[in-house]
Amino acid sequence: MINNTLSNQGGFTLIEMLITITVVSVGIVGAFIAVQQGIIAVDYSNSRFTAALLAQEGVEIIKNIRDTNLLEYNYVSAGTIWSEGLGIGDFEVQYTDPKTTDPVLNQPICSPACGPDDLRSLKKSTPGFYNYDDGEETRFKRLIQIESPNPPNVDQLDATITVYWKKRGGGYYSIFLLQHLYNWW
Repeated sequence: MINNTLSNQGGFTLIEMLITITVVSVGIVGAFIAVQQGIIAVDYSNSRFTAALLAQEGVEIIKNIRDTNLLEYNYVSAGTIWSEGLGIGDFEVQYTDPKTTDPVLNQPICSPACGPDDLRSLKKSTPGFYNYDDGEETRFKRLIQIESPNPPNVDQLDATITVYWKKRGGGYYSIFLLQHLYNWW
């Protein structure tokens, strides 16, 4: 006699097994997507922070040019005007030598209307300075736009510093600072 004991035993059916695998798979995929989104958010915030510092550096370089003009006016040549070296237009800016911190304003080839694809990428040198000359190319580009305010004022210039950085998958993010420069002497 054969006992019919198999039908009384508990176990997983094929449908229960498929449901379990589906639930576990959805959980694993959800966790993977959450981790991926977290990594993307960290990368974006790190890049935005660096871009903000590069924009602030652009402001400081322009203010340095203006302040150097004041020192030259007071101590070297009374013929120096406050806005010398700060022409109207689109510029790339960098410190040429970190030891002497002499700023240089270079007009990019795309002037008068520059987009992020027209600009050179900033490079990061071994000591950590961003410049256009040497080092490893970065994803950042900086544009300085200097213009007269509206209405025109001979004792004021407006500088907009925009830093672009490449998105993963194409396109650009950007951050900008507006700096009003005044003839304060």
